[in-house]
Amino acid sequence: VCSSAGSNTCPNSFTLHTLTVRNTKKNGGVLGSVKLTTGLSPNPCKLQSCLYTGLPHGSSVKFTEKPKSGHTFVRWVVNGVNKTHSSITVTISGNTTVQAVYK
Repeated sequence: VCSSAGSNTCPNSFTLHTLTVRNTKKNGGVLGSVKLTTGLSPNPCKLQSCLYTGLPHGSSVKFTEKPKSGHTFVRWVVNGVNKTHSSITVTISGNTTVQAVYK
């Protein structure tokens, strides 16, 4: 829950979504890593206090694959849909699951 400070026209609530990031594992080891870059819009409101428990609706997150030595990137799986680019940007419009697949 966020509360606005001072007089402004900012909403005092907004929708948050869960982002789950998964990675390929083999024999208990991880085959690569994922770099995340968020594109959260700056909030024009001055907030007294705000505890985020997710990502605001409409946020964008860039994912970049980083395979470990000896492994290769295969694809991303975003909410069950395959994406083959080495980096992707996902706009958060609901609870989202992103998996990096390596071999």
